Amino acid sequence: MEKNKQLIGMLLLWWRTFIGWTENVLLQIRLLLQVRSILPFRTFCLPFKYAHYCPKEIMKDMEEMENRGSKPIFKVLKVEENKDLRKILVDIFTPFYVVEQASEAQEGFGQIASFHPDIILSNVSLPLISGIELCRRVKKEASISHIPVVLYSISPEDNELEGLKSGADDYFVKPFNVNILLARCWNLIKLRTAIQKQFMKEPQIDTHVSIPPSLDDEFMDKAKNIIEENLANSEFNISELTREMGVCRTVLFSKWKAITGQSPNDYITRVRLDKAASLLKHNPELNITEISEKTGFNSVGYFSRVFKNRYKMTPSHYRHEDKSNEN
Repeated sequence: MEKNKQLIGMLLLWWRTFIGWTENVLLQIRLLLQVRSILPFRTFCLPFKYAHYCPKEIMKDMEEMENRGSKPIFKVLKVEENKDLRKILVDIFTPFYVVEQASEAQEGFGQIASFHPDIILSNVSLPLISGIELCRRVKKEASISHIPVVLYSISPEDNELEGLKSGADDYFVKPFNVNILLARCWNLIKLRTAIQKQFMKEPQIDTHVSIPPSLDDEFMDKAKNIIEENLANSEFNISELTREMGVCRTVLFSKWKAITGQSPNDYITRVRLDKAASLLKHNPELNITEISEKTGFNSVGYFSRVFKNRYKMTPSHYRHEDKSNEN
């Protein structure tokens, strides 16, 4: 009888050990499959409210980044309470992003100012403060409202509409396809990059990509109006702009860079040069000195130099070439 009890005890110990080993192996396989499922990419849908990029372009960008072994330059903040899911998502995003993680919303919100993420990915179900409330706080804070927020949850009926109303740029319902998640996050990054490039070409571009206007739109509208009002003021500088905007210098630079891809100084110079080019074309009664003064350049020599850097010709040649094209 005693031998039978020992045998049964050994069998139970062996069985528990086997089950534990099996569960561990299955977990490792699941993690591996999640990570390996990133490539190759398959067909996916993009959020309808944005100007989209062809899926092939997104695949090509991400595959080239991985093949080159390039260090990620974009940052993602991952907010997830569940430790295992957080690890899975970190492993998935690490090949393409610099990843920072938080286990709850307040911690994640506190990391935004120091980490400067390019995108935030958050579960809706979080302790104390929900992911929806986190998104709402981000979108109401002028200094960080430009950062895209992607939310996900288990129940679409309860949270999806509320999440989108809170300002979320995209919403997923678990279980979600890893490829689609990566592609949509990448699409949001590419959209922001495209807007920055457009700003570099046309500083006066309309930023109203959402209805009603977002805090980003209001921020840029206010800045543009201030710059326009002070265009002829050669003393107008960043200190004046920060004072008029009611923000500190650090916030102004970080938000401006995120929206336009350039510094406020560069932006102001581009606006002045574009205005000068317009005056050269349409106001022949004004000479070069008068135009430089009207656009805030207190030195004709400096004006001519920066104008040539921008348009690859002197102001005089630019004016004459425009006339010759009309003829």
